[in-house]
Amino acid sequence: LVATYRGGPYLFNHPPLAGLLEARLWELCQATGLPFRVALRAPTALIDAGTTWLLVQLLARSGSRRLRDSRHLLGALYWLSPLAILFSAQHGNTDPAVACSLLGALLLIVCGRPGLAGAAFGLGLSIKIPGLLALPGSRERLRFGASALSVALAAFLPFVWPDPATALEAVYLYPGLRLQTTSGQPIWTLSIGLAQVAEWQPALRGATRAIARFHHAINTPLCLS
Repeated sequence: LVATYRGGPYLFNHPPLAGLLEARLWELCQATGLPFRVALRAPTALIDAGTTWLLVQLLARSGSRRLRDSRHLLGALYWLSPLAILFSAQHGNTDPAVACSLLGALLLIVCGRPGLAGAAFGLGLSIKIPGLLALPGSRERLRFGASALSVALAAFLPFVWPDPATALEAVYLYPGLRLQTTSGQPIWTLSIGLAQVAEWQPALRGATRAIARFHHAINTPLCLS
């Protein structure tokens, strides 16, 4: 696992728990014959179902009667949202874990359980880190932060102990990457657009490569800012 943070043909940039879980899913598929694309997408779809339930529970505690009365409708609208379906059931992305973690932490805060809220938040950080943008500012911040940090570190350090600095750089500094399939087909945002421009106008191929290199070089400061 640590080697995947050091670069080479592939660079892993998620917390180790996400990679370990996917590795176990792969082994399960090899043993059972279950298609990996199904095993990869099913957990995120289930996480999205949990997010829907949490949303309904939070709306039930709203100070607005209109929101309370509409909670099941609003929950259903989220569950059927094309964006939610694409991220979880089609893409199999780990982003739904961030939403589920944040809503779970928020519900526990509303229920007066900041310690458990921090644990829920830390579990989300163990899968993907953008939830850091939603850190709370309440009086219980210290208890929340200590719990979140403890869970996140417990799910991180034991698996990358031989080289934690490299793993921290790969996960939290988010270096610029060319995200592609094993056959070299770009699969994410700017890489797709630049590849299409280069295919449409071969004379611009050098310019698109320069743009891609520049984007990769500044990706870390962009993310940190």
